[in-house]
This record gives sequence, C-alpha cells and structure tokens, in this order.
Amino acid sequence: MFLKQSTSAVVLVGPVLDASGVAVTTAVIGDFTLTKNGTSAAMSGNTISHSHNGHYAITLTTGNTDTIGRLTISVNSTAQAMPVFRWDICQPTVYDALFTHAVNTTGGLPAATAAITALAGSVSTYAGGDTAGTATLLTRLPSAISLSGGAVTVGTNNDKSGYSLTPTTGLGNQTANITGSVSSVTARVTANTDQWGGVTVTGMPLPTTSYTAPPSAATNATAVRTELATELARIDATISSRLATASYTTPPTVGAIADAVWDEAYNQHTTAGTFGKLMDILRKSNNVIEGTILASPTPTTTVFRISGADFPTGALEHAILWMGSGASENQNSPILTTTNNGDGTVTVTLEEALVTAPSAGDTVLIDPTSHVHAIADIQAGLATAANLLIVSDRVSYCLSALAGNCSDAQTAAETYVLSIGGNTYTVDYSGLDASGNRSTTTLTKA
Repeated sequence: MFLKQSTSAVVLVGPVLDASGVAVTTAVIGDFTLTKNGTSAAMSGNTISHSHNGHYAITLTTGNTDTIGRLTISVNSTAQAMPVFRWDICQPTVYDALFTHAVNTTGGLPAATAAITALAGSVSTYAGGDTAGTATLLTRLPSAISLSGGAVTVGTNNDKSGYSLTPTTGLGNQTANITGSVSSVTARVTANTDQWGGVTVTGMPLPTTSYTAPPSAATNATAVRTELATELARIDATISSRLATASYTTPPTVGAIADAVWDEAYNQHTTAGTFGKLMDILRKSNNVIEGTILASPTPTTTVFRISGADFPTGALEHAILWMGSGASENQNSPILTTTNNGDGTVTVTLEEALVTAPSAGDTVLIDPTSHVHAIADIQAGLATAANLLIVSDRVSYCLSALAGNCSDAQTAAETYVLSIGGNTYTVDYSGLDASGNRSTTTLTKA
C-alpha cells in the first residue's frame, strides 16, 4: 500500500485481540507504535476511533508521513496482539502520477508511446523537419563516405593494420582438417555404441566419458527430504522472527486457562439461562458459612473464636457446625450460642463437646439452613410445672381406678387413698349399677 509524503491520511488497522482471542474495543492511541524506516515511537495525539470487531480508524498526521520509505503500525501492549500494517511513503510527484492524475494528463502517465504528445508540455517532442545543425554535420563527413538507404559506403580504407590474407598453415591443411572432422562426425553418427549402461543407441550417441547416469529414485527422495527439512527450519525461523517483531504473545497454557476460570468471581456471572446463573442458584440453595478458628483464646472442645462469619449475636444459634479440617475433621455439634465480638469475629459455644479440641487455623463449616433445638429447650417446653401436675393427676387417677377395680366388687361403696409425689389422691365409689359395676366414681385430691 502507498501513502503520499507529508500528507494526512486515515488508515484502518486491526483486529486487536486480547490474550483470549477476544476483540479489544477499548484500545487507545498510546497502545500503537509507528515505525518510520526502522525508527519506532509510540503514537500520540492522533485521532483514533473503534470501527468494528477490534478494527480502529487512525488519522495519520503530516508529521507521521514525512519520511520516504517504509511505514509500519503495530501494537505495543503486552496484553494485546495485532498484525503489523505496512505502507510505502512515495514522493508527491510519484504518488500523483500513480493515483491522482489521469492517464495522458499533466502529471499523469502516458498510455502509449504514440500518446506522449498528450502530456501537455510535460515532455518535449520533436515536430519539425531537418535542422541547420544536421546539415552542417553532413558537410563535415569525408566525401569518400556516402549515406544511402541507411547504409554507409567507404571508398578506400587505407588503414590495413591487423589484417592478414595469408593462411599460416596453408589451405590444404585447412581442407584436410575439415575433411577429417566430417569423417569423424559421420562415423559417430552411424555407429551403434553402448553408451547408456546396457542400452544400445542408433544414431549420434553421447560420449561415454562425459555421460553421468541420473540419480536413482531413492537418492532423489533422500535429497528432497533433506532439502525439505532445511526449508522447514528456515520457515520456522522466519515465522518466529515475524511473530516476535509483531509483538506476538504466547497463548496461555491449559493450566493457566483452567486457573483463570476457577478463580473468576462467581457473582459476575448471573445472566438468566446460563450455567453461571445455574451455579449461582445451586450455591444459594446449598449455602454454607466457612470460618477459621483463631489462636486466642485457646480453643476447647466446646468454645472457640472464629473469623469469616461476622454475623450478629445469636444469629447462628441452633445451626449445625462441623469441622472442615484438622484433627477434629467431620466432628459436629449444634451451636448453643454465638457472640459477635465487634471485630469481625464470633465466639461459638457448642451444645455437645467435640471428641478432640480443634487447633488455630482449622476450618469450620456452618449450615445456616439447619435448626436443632437444644435438649434443654426441649425439656423446658415439655416439663413445665402445669404439665407435670396434669400428668401426675392422670397417673394417680389411673392407679386409683386400677386399685379399685382390683378390690372386692361386692362392696357397694369404697374409698381409696394414694400418695404420689407428696400429693394425696382419693377415689370414692358410692355404689353399684344394675350390672354390678361400680358407678358414681369421684376423683379428689387432698
């Protein structure tokens, strides 16, 4: 491609790609380097705009195009890559002759020899007849020389130095040599001689002494493989050199890509219908709080301080806690109480002691969706004074009734007194019904 010297021009370069091969749409002018005939400098002050898919339109100034020769633009950012773009800066007259002026116009190129007069004075043409100078030149030529029909005729050549008309060996010798040579050629033409390693050739054979048999197929194949390896090495070296010149960056390894994927923040990938959103839903539906046990105060089997779980006092009570690492790994217990210490740490008291005390640096996992009531709370909900009294009354009644049924059924009226838990219970049977069973039973407590 060609550009006109000291002339502003808008050029399109790209695509600019990042290390993952994704088009970069936010490049700035300082990310590009301008090289004029081997002298490089970062670009600045130029107008730049993103066009499409990582391609950028850059306005070159007259200062960018002031040097005749090769001009290149490349990317200098180590996080980006782009093919190198090259232009040839031409003198204005050459550029205009090639691209600006029409053929057969002033400043343009002639279309054919016959049309050279159409250059409108740019090239002088001869349109007159003979000139006085030519006539004068002809008068100065010796009269012994004549010009006619394009031929030069010389009357007498007086200078014969270097000429010899006498043969050194005689005409007979020349004739004999010619005859002998012809006879030799004739003999060779008519001879049937084994010249090709077993193949008889009729006619003019090649001299046996100068003939070289062609190489075998195996030799040719070996030579081709050797030359191919040499050329491939040259190509590899050229490609490596070109990639280095173009600010090429080696793509990341499989391990680096995997690390980047797993280390990516998950809260940035929550678009509906994507696997990122699915993983976000699964994470929230299986929420687990992770904390780290601190060295102070010294952890025990029931009480320790953790970081990483800065929740209000009591927020995690009755949740299940289990050890994620250390000597107590997988041991678990309901949380009895939690106290926020105001410094980002929480003191945890377990309801049931671990088998072994944890150590500083061990991790704990808490399931905030679980809720296990403490045994004391369950007991407190069941064993109230009122409930125990009701139970005692019912048990006493049952025992009294049982005792009465076991007594003599022929007695019409009987009274039974039982003492349970410091309370006295009385059952009175006042009579028998028509079937002989006791009736009118009264339960009292003294």
